[in-house]
Amino acid sequence: MKPNRSVMRLLQAMDYLAEHKKGAALSEIAHALGEPKTSVYDLLVTAVNMKYLRRHNRKFYIGKHAKIVGDMYQEKQALLDIVTPTLKEAVSTYNVSVSLVFLEYGNLNYCFSQHPDDAVLVARQDAPYNFIHASASGKVLLAWSPPERRAEILATLDYRKFTDRTISNETSFLEELERVRAQGYAVDNREYHYLLQCISAPVRKSGEVIASCSFSGLNLFLHSPEEMAQHVVETANQLSAMTEELDL
Repeated sequence: MKPNRSVMRLLQAMDYLAEHKKGAALSEIAHALGEPKTSVYDLLVTAVNMKYLRRHNRKFYIGKHAKIVGDMYQEKQALLDIVTPTLKEAVSTYNVSVSLVFLEYGNLNYCFSQHPDDAVLVARQDAPYNFIHASASGKVLLAWSPPERRAEILATLDYRKFTDRTISNETSFLEELERVRAQGYAVDNREYHYLLQCISAPVRKSGEVIASCSFSGLNLFLHSPEEMAQHVVETANQLSAMTEELDL
């Protein structure tokens, strides 16, 4: 795929400003990029409007949203560094696929996924639609989301039917979220793929749900998920205890 020149120039401009904490004028940035001021100006103004940059006294600076994105990466990486050994241990102990999942910009981000050596893998469907309603992790992360954020995400769901078990409307999904909060974990019983089962539990930091821990696989549970759910909840609670050691 051919790189987008406008995106490249904007990222180069942000790199430049990151090294110039006292800010830089349009002419300085354009000179550093070797580009006309007119084309660079449009990019900078767009970034200012989206709060990735800020402008004061004719100088541009790194903006609030760029810092938020950078902080999110650092926090997530710090968390992964400390919880990865526990996640890997769960893979070998229970012979299941284990994931750590975050909810970012209304979508699921599988930041850690590992499978047992003998796992039969099923490809995740690559599609532009949201599958939160058919995912155990999605249910967990939405069940404990703040009401306003939950409402925003619910408005984006089209309740696509992946299998005949997939929840197909908002009323049923809201009832499912109530069950998830009541029992403390979520189940995907072949709702996303007809071969897969998954159980997820919340990972908390100071009481706030920040991620989900999920176990998945073929025939993860045969008739009842309770025993496997207990293992998932125990692992998620271990991860939650570890988050208290981090200055997130």
